[in-house]
Amino acid sequence: MMNSSQKNISSTIKCAICHRDIKSLFDVYQDTKTKGIVCTSCKKRFADEDFELIIYLLFIYGGYFGMLKKKDFSLAKMLEEFNISFISNSIDIEEVNRKFMHKALLHGYTPKEYKKHLNSLLFGDDL
Repeated sequence: MMNSSQKNISSTIKCAICHRDIKSLFDVYQDTKTKGIVCTSCKKRFADEDFELIIYLLFIYGGYFGMLKKKDFSLAKMLEEFNISFISNSIDIEEVNRKFMHKALLHGYTPKEYKKHLNSLLFGDDL
């Protein structure tokens, strides 16, 4: 258990989202639902309502935010592959969306950016 009067942490704690080392208690945020420890950079980057989903997806499927290059991510290609498999199989749309969101997180896209890009591809919206 951490003592709130300590300035520095003796052992390294990693952010539950980006896996950066957290070396000071001043750089710590703890999500109330998941109890995941988050660095101040991720706290600023993501909306409060997204923490539970992000931490859950990264815990279940593995990896961390931004571990892969953004340029290697193609939601359009993923949707094309999904369309092919959708025709031949019965698919859980919510599970597919979770996996797509997870891949977007791995490539450094926030949930807001993912949703905007998905809406643009599906509906031609420029939100």
